[in-house]
Amino acid sequence: MSEEIAKYKKPESWALVSLEEITLPIVRVNREYQPAQEYFKYIDIETVDNVNYKLKEAKVYTWGNAPSRAQQVVKTDDILFATIRPYLKNIATIPQESNGAIASSGFCIIRPFLVNPRYIFHYILNQSFIDSVNKFAKGTSYPAVTSKIILEQKIPLPPLEQQYRIVSRIEELFSELDNGVTTLKKAYKQLEVYKQASFKNAFEGKFTQSWRKENKSQYQIYKWIKKKKEEEYASKIESWDKKLKAYIKGGKKGKKPIKPPIIKSVEPFSESQLVSFPKLPQSQWKWIKLNEITLGVEYGSSAKSVKTGKVPVLRMGNIQNGIFDWGDLVFTNSTSEIAKYQLHKEDVLFNRTNSPELVGKSAVYNGEQNAIFAGYLIRINHIKTIIRAKYINYYLNSPFAKKYGNSIKTNGVNQSNINGEKLINYPIPICTLEEQDLITQELDSRITLVDNLEKAINRGLQKIEIFKSSILRKAFEGDLVENDSSDEPVSVLLQKIRTEKKQYLQDKKEENKLKPKNIKRQRKSDLSVLEILASTEGAILAKDLWQQSKHKDNIEEFYEELKEILSKIKEVKTDTESLLSLKK
Repeated sequence: MSEEIAKYKKPESWALVSLEEITLPIVRVNREYQPAQEYFKYIDIETVDNVNYKLKEAKVYTWGNAPSRAQQVVKTDDILFATIRPYLKNIATIPQESNGAIASSGFCIIRPFLVNPRYIFHYILNQSFIDSVNKFAKGTSYPAVTSKIILEQKIPLPPLEQQYRIVSRIEELFSELDNGVTTLKKAYKQLEVYKQASFKNAFEGKFTQSWRKENKSQYQIYKWIKKKKEEEYASKIESWDKKLKAYIKGGKKGKKPIKPPIIKSVEPFSESQLVSFPKLPQSQWKWIKLNEITLGVEYGSSAKSVKTGKVPVLRMGNIQNGIFDWGDLVFTNSTSEIAKYQLHKEDVLFNRTNSPELVGKSAVYNGEQNAIFAGYLIRINHIKTIIRAKYINYYLNSPFAKKYGNSIKTNGVNQSNINGEKLINYPIPICTLEEQDLITQELDSRITLVDNLEKAINRGLQKIEIFKSSILRKAFEGDLVENDSSDEPVSVLLQKIRTEKKQYLQDKKEENKLKPKNIKRQRKSDLSVLEILASTEGAILAKDLWQQSKHKDNIEEFYEELKEILSKIKEVKTDTESLLSLKK
């Protein structure tokens, strides 16, 4: 008996049995006898919703093109338990509409016999059962258990009438709690809508509409930007000149100071481009390119980091919801790397490479501790006399900036990229510093409110899960509903299960003897090239086609058939291989 099961206070009128004792064995499908063109619903792990423990829409295959794992026929009320990574709780029951579907061999099929299937279902969802199974998982990348291990697990079994009372009460209470979950999740979505609407209003000038009426700008935005940028450049040149003189005076030791690059003119957005951008206030606001308010961008360090060291190296994973998370850090001890990539207060970092949904996130470094930044991040060297770091950061995390980033990103395998050149051409709405400060103050207030409400919602959701666990624990300790002494004893139920199960298996055995022998389906290795191409979706490598055909032992016969059907074949050549398919 597992430690988890031993924790339960099982009533004396209950029995402790293995799942195997109260379920029927599953017979796997012999694929070779199934009609190649017969369609069926296929249930794999992706079909399981492991939040609501239900099935999503099943895939449809024929036996001719089905995955090799399609091996188990399921029936209504069967329980699917994924054997790979059991802690993920990929568990679901089979509804009526999926009766007769084919499930992956990656599931243990639990088929309750003469007991309440919902009682078994709720029990195996209980975390104590998951823990007891997970202890037997083997493997590093894909820890898994066998169906045998799952079916050997013990379960407290009450009389049948008690099972129905327990299930009824569990589902009554869960229904009330689920209504609470629905309400909280709806509120969460409404907060997200509110947050996105706040970003939209902020960067379309709606927050500061009244302020602008009372504080009309006395200068043109473009001239102001140009003047401030020239002043910033002059300051950089002056600083460089001082460093250069000191370098010469010191006998030219060390690295020679690099002269700041000349400011290049930036081509403004065309009228046709501006039409597709959100409308801004007529005066005091303009759409400009990010390059117009920066002195360039810098990629981070590509040097290998270490687990401990002098200075933290901020990576893309450290950017969470527009701020830096200092919990998962790597470090550097390199003096040259620290000097080159040292972060300064109010630096804005942009994540240039990440998964498609996360690329383009950003955060402001507020000098919390000394740090440098890694290669998947870009530092935006914004001009502080033109634009605030917080304003840039809020904007880059706004719906329009995200939408724009999605339109220009380069997609690779599981990753997307927005390089420095694309970044400096990002459109950004610019207004005066005073107005930027008012906007960021309002956003600070609203985002703080949203964050606090989201935390409260998450606490509520966590409490509901704790309540559910408590309900299940009481249920399987016999404390959720009254035990009725008039119920048929569980010992009688178990004897009935043993007797009828034995008879059921004997009947099945006799039934199989009377069945006509199945005709074995033709193997692919017995098929011609044309037949294999006709039954294969998409293209197939020429060498695989040969090996799967009836010509696998005679390459000359293979080429002879290819010549005969050449007009029906489409060939796509790669550097070293040929892909063949039938013309459509």
